[in-house]
Amino acid sequence: YCAENVLQLVDDAEYTFLDRAKSGWDGSNIYDDDSELRRFYELVKAKAIPEGSYLIVESLDRLSRQHPRDALPRFLDLLNANINVVSVNDGRVYRKDAHQLDLIVSIMEMARSFSESEHKSIRVSKAWKDKQESARKGMPLGRTKPAWLDIVYDADKQPIGFELNVLANVVC
Repeated sequence: YCAENVLQLVDDAEYTFLDRAKSGWDGSNIYDDDSELRRFYELVKAKAIPEGSYLIVESLDRLSRQHPRDALPRFLDLLNANINVVSVNDGRVYRKDAHQLDLIVSIMEMARSFSESEHKSIRVSKAWKDKQESARKGMPLGRTKPAWLDIVYDADKQPIGFELNVLANVVC
């Protein structure tokens, strides 16, 4: 993006931000003390990031996957601080003087991201509850098991339960 738009990418590690394994859904990407996005927001607030700078993200959902009412104020804080936000996936650049349509698009993107994450959370939660119910009936949750049990498989190599591992009872 920088090469295509004649922008200089900051090479100072102090101003390079990368959050690995920080969730935009639960807000850890902004609320955790070690969050790089949080550090970026704090530098913007302290005016250590110059006005007119660009924050380049893969898509807006990298900023947040929380409900738009929670995500929008932080997004607007960046724009009001005159930080340009670039969403590389769709090529949009959000600026302080953004047209109302751009703001509507950003809200729709935030709503889409939130909705996707919410549905995924519901599906994963249901799958986990189903596995727990199966475990209560004697079905393995997965390949992880106590050393004193072995998983029993049916003719189709599907797990059907447990049996005591007699070798685990041997005391050395």
